[in-house]
Amino acid sequence: LLNFHGRFHVEHEPVHPHFTPQLAGTGLLPMPCDPRLDTLYAPLLSDILGARYVTHRFGDDQGRREGLVIRDIFALLIAPRLLQQFPQIRPVVLVRHPAQVAQSKLALSEWDWFCDVGQFAQDPQIMACFPGLAREIGRATTLFRKYVLSWAVCHAYFFAHVPREQVTLVRYPAGQAETARHIEAILRDSGAEWSTTSDQFAEAWQRRSPTDKPPRHQNLLSRLRARLGPGTGLSWRDKAYAERIIDQFGLRGLLG
Repeated sequence: LLNFHGRFHVEHEPVHPHFTPQLAGTGLLPMPCDPRLDTLYAPLLSDILGARYVTHRFGDDQGRREGLVIRDIFALLIAPRLLQQFPQIRPVVLVRHPAQVAQSKLALSEWDWFCDVGQFAQDPQIMACFPGLAREIGRATTLFRKYVLSWAVCHAYFFAHVPREQVTLVRYPAGQAETARHIEAILRDSGAEWSTTSDQFAEAWQRRSPTDKPPRHQNLLSRLRARLGPGTGLSWRDKAYAERIIDQFGLRGLLG
């Protein structure tokens, strides 16, 4: 939606090793202490910013490069150091309830998501940031719990190293009007003045991911389920686990 006017180049998950040849064989989630951050990931970002590297994942759009959007959840743990090296980047964090994130990942079995939470224990910076993490790693015995825990570690680590006032926080899901306000603020602060009241934005909203679109006609049961909030369809133990992890890592304020 940030590129509703079609004038930005979008790099989607360039840190994922499936899409960037020089990252083949690396992990899905680079850690803060990864020695390759300065020799591999930072140079890659420099090449992306300078238009020297393009994944072409969504086709060749270099003729419309009036700006750049990099969308990559896999870079969240190394983002604090990269933002120090590339201060021209404006960070935006899209926040979704971790129970919903975990459910979404569980539904996409064909996609590779990070779930090896044991890797956190190998990074001294992460373990120093979260003294009780070793115990939580041992308690994450299901895939759902691993996804929730990885969400919490990534977001808590990022905001422990990047001041909140430097980050635009967008909560998901959100309606068209709320999303439009966020997008206009981001574009305005970046020096762009495209209006989200245009037909272009309305068309982009209609074309957004089908997973963002609720059914037009919901029966009574569907409406009741929607009002139950995040985690619908999960066991009460899973719901309780997600809520406990949110509070333990001090992330309740992110969710509003």
